[in-house]
Amino acid sequence: MGRHAGSAPPVDPRSRVTVWLERLLVGILAGGVIAVVLRWAGTASSTSVTVGLGVLLLVPVAAWVASTVPSPPPDDGSDDRSSQPSDEPHDGRRG
Repeated sequence: MGRHAGSAPPVDPRSRVTVWLERLLVGILAGGVIAVVLRWAGTASSTSVTVGLGVLLLVPVAAWVASTVPSPPPDDGSDDRSSQPSDEPHDGRRG
């Protein structure tokens, strides 16, 4: 009862490590692909590696930021038509 009644279940530390490892692996893969594609396109080696390292850092950070976004509210099944546009043409006049 009250605002502290519903506590979140404890999170397994291994699942947190697994999530961060997945984010890191996606970053490594994305950075490597970007570096190879830029090098294949004729970009200088140093530039390709620098951009690849930037992507390697950016992807896990972006995944972390995305994980902090709250989930949408549950759909209660009500059909609220007041927020949906009308099918009738609207010419701006009242009456």
